[in-house]
Amino acid sequence: MSADDYNIDDEIDWAELQDFFFEDLKPRFQEMDALCAAGDAHRLSRIGHSLKGSGGGVKLDRFTDLGKLLEDAGKASDLPQCLVACRLIRDEYLKYRPDDASEVSGYFRDTGRAAA
Repeated sequence: MSADDYNIDDEIDWAELQDFFFEDLKPRFQEMDALCAAGDAHRLSRIGHSLKGSGGGVKLDRFTDLGKLLEDAGKASDLPQCLVACRLIRDEYLKYRPDDASEVSGYFRDTGRAAA
């Protein structure tokens, strides 16, 4: 095999990396929920930025898009849009981890700040 024939994707266990991604994301929902309730758009933006990079890194491009949505909403201090982004991130997560619904579905309820 020549160097030109080598594909690093053949060596990577994407399922294992994605499992790690989801295990890392799950506890962040509680933090994100608290930040939404506190109105901390800056920290939500930072979480979005991190999610944007890590989602793409494990071939979960939808999380990259949703991370960007959260990042941009946080930068604009648009708390209603931050809440929408967090809900979308949670819902996308549940597509992969439906067994976690009882633990994460309660996050991002309307805090009275704005309807999303």
